[in-house]
Amino acid sequence: MPVERHAAVKARLPEVKGLTRSEEEPSIWLPKSPELLEVNFIGMDAGSGRAGETYVFEDAELPLLVLAGLSKELWLDYDAHEQEEKEQEEDMERADISKIMKEDAQPEVEENEQDEQNEWLWEEYRADYKLPPG
Repeated sequence: MPVERHAAVKARLPEVKGLTRSEEEPSIWLPKSPELLEVNFIGMDAGSGRAGETYVFEDAELPLLVLAGLSKELWLDYDAHEQEEKEQEEDMERADISKIMKEDAQPEVEENEQDEQNEWLWEEYRADYKLPPG
C-alpha cells in the first residue's frame, strides 16, 4: 500500500473480519478459517529519493516494510504481468468456445453433405429408371 494511505488503512482495520494480527509479525494478518488467505501489508514509497532501498515504517499497530524509489515501477511491472495473465486466460476461454462452436457446427455440415449426396443418388436413380421427379 502507498505509505501515504497508511493512516486510512489503519483506521479501517477494525472492520476486517475473519483475520487476526500476527503476534510475531504485526504487518501480517492471519486467517481464522482455512477459506481465507493470509494478508501481508507491504508499503510502497514511490516518492522517496532512496531508489531500491527498503526501510521499516514504524507504527505500533501496523508497521510496514517499505519498498522505496523503484517500488512504483515494480508495482507497474506486477500489474502488467497480472493483466497479461488475465488476457491469456481470456484468449484460452475464447479458443475453447470457438472449438466447441466448430465441433457443434461440424455435424450440421456433415448432415448437409449427406443430404446433398442422397439427393444426387435419388436423381440418378430416377433418371436410370425414368421415374417422375419428387
